[in-house]
Amino acid sequence: SPNFYRRGIGKQSMEYIEAYCRTQNVSRIHLNVYDKSDHAVLFYKNMGFGIVGTEQTKHFHVFVMEKFL
Repeated sequence: SPNFYRRGIGKQSMEYIEAYCRTQNVSRIHLNVYDKSDHAVLFYKNMGFGIVGTEQTKHFHVFVMEKFL
């Protein structure tokens, strides 16, 4: 919801997920982002993710993004 944009909720969520993954000895995280969602791609890049590939879903393309923990 746009009412909750730019309040740090996404960043806090990702920091929580990363912290949990570290406790589970996870060494990297992969995620898929809709390739036309520039704001989401920028968000994940700012969180330290890089684009490592693309995939075609049934209806659109996604970027495969990865971050080493």
